[in-house]
Amino acid sequence: MADFKNTVLIINKAKAGIKIDRDSNFDDMKLIFDGKTTMDPYMLEPGKQVHVGSTYGNDMGVCLTYSGNDRYMELGIDPEPSTNPTVFSVISDSGDDGSGPLAYALQDQTPDSMTMTLRDKD
Repeated sequence: MADFKNTVLIINKAKAGIKIDRDSNFDDMKLIFDGKTTMDPYMLEPGKQVHVGSTYGNDMGVCLTYSGNDRYMELGIDPEPSTNPTVFSVISDSGDDGSGPLAYALQDQTPDSMTMTLRDKD
C-alpha cells in the first residue's frame, strides 16, 4: 500500500508500455507515482506495476496512451447511492464504447484503493 490516502495499483499485462498522464481537464492536479508527486507522465512497462494517486483527494483524471490510442478515465469514489458501501472505481471512461486496444479489470476495491489490471484486447 502506498503512503497516500487514495491509491490505484495499476498493473500492465499488455505487450507494450502504457503512458499514464494527467487528464488535461484536471489542469492543476498532480499525479503521484509510487510516492513521487509530479506533473510529468509515467511510462509503465510491460509486466510492471505502479501505485498511482493524485493531489485531488479521492478523485483523479488520467489519460492512458497505448499504441497511439488515448483513453481518458476518471477514477475515484463512485458517487452512486446504489454502491453500498461506496468503493474506489472507474467513474467515467471514454473507452466504454469498446474502442481502443486496452481492456481493464478491477479488483480489491475499497473506499480509497483498488487494483486495475490492463491487458491487450486481442
